[in-house]
Amino acid sequence: MSAKRRTGSGGTSGKDRNKVVGSISGKRSRKRAVAGGKRGSGRGGGKGGRRGGKMDPKTGERIAGIIAGAIVIAVIAGIGIVGLSFGDRAFEFLNPAQFSLKNVEVKGRVVLERGEVIEASGLLIGASMIEIDLSEIRDRTLKHPRIKAVVLEAKMPHDILITIEERVPIGLVQQGSEIMGIDADGTIIPLIPSREEIKAPIITGEEGLKLKPLLRESLEAIHYLRPDLVKKMSEVALDPKAGITLTTVGYPTIIRLGRGNMRNKIEKLRTVLNHIEEKRLQKDYIDLRFEDIITQP
Repeated sequence: MSAKRRTGSGGTSGKDRNKVVGSISGKRSRKRAVAGGKRGSGRGGGKGGRRGGKMDPKTGERIAGIIAGAIVIAVIAGIGIVGLSFGDRAFEFLNPAQFSLKNVEVKGRVVLERGEVIEASGLLIGASMIEIDLSEIRDRTLKHPRIKAVVLEAKMPHDILITIEERVPIGLVQQGSEIMGIDADGTIIPLIPSREEIKAPIITGEEGLKLKPLLRESLEAIHYLRPDLVKKMSEVALDPKAGITLTTVGYPTIIRLGRGNMRNKIEKLRTVLNHIEEKRLQKDYIDLRFEDIITQP
């Protein structure tokens, strides 16, 4: 009776119980699988959806910022490399050692020698062409008493051209115990007899060049006497009252010019002297101060 109750109370045999248990376990496993599937589809699906859809704006901005920064760094690095390369070449190009003075050419010389002009300029071979001040060189060169004008030209990388205009003595003046030259501007200049043939009359009576207006007229007269008649004059005498008086070389003829209208008077004198030479005459005195020319004898 008891065995049956136990059997009756169980309701199934051992094999049947195993089937039931397996069935129940299978249902539970399927529930868990279904539950797990729902959870996976909820979370994993959500993330997958976000990845496959539009990007978050903040994330896009961060990525764009990183890319822009990388580009800027690359550009700066490229500029730096180019700058270093060009910098080396620029230094080589601007290096003063590459622009040293090697040759000085001098043009316009008449009496002065090339070395004298270069010495007056103060230029030194080997000096930096970049550091040479042409204005300073010009001013220094003009201090030479025989140089009237100067033009300088730098010919990079190694040459400088100096073009000068010399002062030419058109008359002679007594300065103390020394005979000096005087140019057309009235500037007193030293003579260089060993290198120039001086065909100029001596100017007397200027009293230390105090008679400036009269001296200027005498220089004007000498200017119009050039080039043919000036070599025939030995003296140009200045007098506040009588004005300008010329004396010829050889047989001394006194020629009175007075003051003013020098060009016209010299033209008349040229005609008279040509006539005297053609006729082989000798005249002691020629007066050109008046309209009519007076001659003696």
